[in-house]
Amino acid sequence: MVIKSIQGEQQAARGQAMWATDAAVDEWTEHAPPEVVACRERGRHLYAPTRGLQFSAITPEGWYVRRAPCEACRIRLDDDEPWPAPATGMPRVVRVELWDVKHHRDKITRCVLVDAKPEYLDRTYLGTRGQGRMKPRQIRASSATAELSGGSVTALRKTIKETERAAELERRNRIAALEVAQLRAVPETG
Repeated sequence: MVIKSIQGEQQAARGQAMWATDAAVDEWTEHAPPEVVACRERGRHLYAPTRGLQFSAITPEGWYVRRAPCEACRIRLDDDEPWPAPATGMPRVVRVELWDVKHHRDKITRCVLVDAKPEYLDRTYLGTRGQGRMKPRQIRASSATAELSGGSVTALRKTIKETERAAELERRNRIAALEVAQLRAVPETG
């Protein structure tokens, strides 16, 4: 019998995250918008940069609050450009940042990021509750499977071979063009 300390039990519980099954990820990926799938595949959001920093509130503790939306997975309006063009609708995820603004005699001397957490405004961004957490690798595999499913492996290999041949021909043409240019650059001696 192995006896664990309280700290060990907490660490063991933290390490036993419930991961989503491939079938659950496939189901979610099938119905999710492409911009959301792209953010989930990356495993990170493209939040607005710190340049042009604007705060929206001050907490009772004195932290300055900044809300930075993800620019990549915004909700698309009907008149928006199709994906992958950037959307202009409401954000699905906002990073809520707490900043400590240090000052001396009413002059700001330093700004330090204290804490940052994502706030999910659109609950469909996350998987359904009770299905487990989705890994970016699972979402990439699901997207690739959806893209290629039903296709022929022979046709896929043929396409790859044709692409390789075209790239090799292009490389040879560039080398030949460089050799001709070098020959023209050499002055003739007479």
